[in-house]
Amino acid sequence: MKVQSSLFALAGLTALLSACGTTTAPTETDPYAGHVYAQSNAASNTVVSYGRSADGKLTKLGEVSTGGNGSDGKLVVVKPGKAAVDPLFSNDSVLLTPDHQRLFVTNAGSGSVSAFSLDASGAPKLVGTYPSGAANPTSLSVSGELLYVSHGDASAQNVQITGFRIGADGSLTAIPAASYAPSKASVITQVKFSPDAKFLQTSELMNDIIALYPVAANGTLGAPVQNASVAAGKGVFGTAWLDSTHLLVSEAMSGSVSSYAVDASGKLTPISAAVPNNQKATCWLKITPDKKFVYASNTSSGNVSVYRIGADASLTLVNAVAASLPAGGAVDFMDNPSSGTVDLVISADGKYLYQQYSGLGVVAAYSIGSDGNLTPIAGGDATGLPIGTEGLAGY
Repeated sequence: MKVQSSLFALAGLTALLSACGTTTAPTETDPYAGHVYAQSNAASNTVVSYGRSADGKLTKLGEVSTGGNGSDGKLVVVKPGKAAVDPLFSNDSVLLTPDHQRLFVTNAGSGSVSAFSLDASGAPKLVGTYPSGAANPTSLSVSGELLYVSHGDASAQNVQITGFRIGADGSLTAIPAASYAPSKASVITQVKFSPDAKFLQTSELMNDIIALYPVAANGTLGAPVQNASVAAGKGVFGTAWLDSTHLLVSEAMSGSVSSYAVDASGKLTPISAAVPNNQKATCWLKITPDKKFVYASNTSSGNVSVYRIGADASLTLVNAVAASLPAGGAVDFMDNPSSGTVDLVISADGKYLYQQYSGLGVVAAYSIGSDGNLTPIAGGDATGLPIGTEGLAGY
């Protein structure tokens, strides 16, 4: 009887883990340990899907239209229309839900968001493409049935952040009156729910403001708590929640990363202030599942830095250049040649990191060492994406 009870308990635990999307073992319907999805950002936008093998290698599986338009590799803000390796100036333009059942993609060239369902093999199927509510949608965040979108520019009605409800079929419906703007004009580079869904955080690049909006029960937002970036850290860009009370922030203009404590009101207190890596345009952040390391993509330098995260959420630089690829013919928004490190993904098991090089049209595969350093996986890269691709999600 005890053995039978143990078996039932084990079966229940296995089912629970599977439902939470934490297992990555291949199945009969899906021979891959995980999947990675890239946005081409082409004029006729597409999502390119890859299978992740147990050894970390990527295999292209397919490409599907979003039903919308990308920016065709051109900047949508700062210097609109200029070809550059960082065309969207944002994090999370492609977003995968935690259960790996839904995928959402911004179409910066047509002011829309595309919703996809993912079948048992990880293949995306377009549910629909929906107006995003403002110009140049570039960043997404999901919490439960809520989806929020931030835009590179405010609309004529001064709208720059919009909220949607996700239907049972994955469709999107705009939440009435869920339209917001920063305190003054700025480029919003990221929108991100806190893990407990208490706040929606935005990064205001030009204002050097980290804003936390309280989320109401009906999905609308309250007045934001506006936190100025620490004096040494300029150009707040990417963020990553360590947990609901700790936030990591990249500073593009300083080439640094900071960590903050978040109190119940949404006020931030610095823990590690602007820890430098001496690289250019530190923008994208990703934390390992065990929360020991955070990786930062330095777009203009075309490389990746790694920091160790302390038990108190303090940061220590491990390696300023843990990975890099040489520049091709593409340039950043300041006309500096760059391979264009933009979005990155860490596998659910914490073994592999995938770095999108927008200036090369490559998603490079690396194994993660116990010390946080990265080793290229021979034959593991995905190639053939257009120059100016931006947006990556996966597990």
